[in-house]
Amino acid sequence: MVTGGLLSACMALTWNETSFLVLRFVLGVAEAGVFPGIILFLTYWFPSAYRARIVGYFMAAIPVSTVIGAPLSGLILGLDGVLGLKGWQWLFILEGVSAILLSVAVLLYLLINSRVLLLGLVYFGIVAANYG
Repeated sequence: MVTGGLLSACMALTWNETSFLVLRFVLGVAEAGVFPGIILFLTYWFPSAYRARIVGYFMAAIPVSTVIGAPLSGLILGLDGVLGLKGWQWLFILEGVSAILLSVAVLLYLLINSRVLLLGLVYFGIVAANYG
């Protein structure tokens, strides 16, 4: 998520069509595995009795994000000329910065969660035993 956020923010720095296409391709490569990965992890996290409902909720979030995101993107595009940036540049910057901040918040939460710390300690013990 941090990589996608950084690449998205870098999209605002493109100077010509070629740089835009190259960065957009790299961003696509970085995000290509997100959707199938989430579906895979949902199969690990939820028992089969609940899986269809949970995947349905996840799939329903896609049109909901469009309903919320499209008008919001239109408002952001209206920032054309603010601080010398075009509206499309603001769109990439705000999208990228929000992804980076959310990634940091999740990382900080996971590092203070006692279950995550305990599982990390267990994993460290496994790895230390394997290589030790």
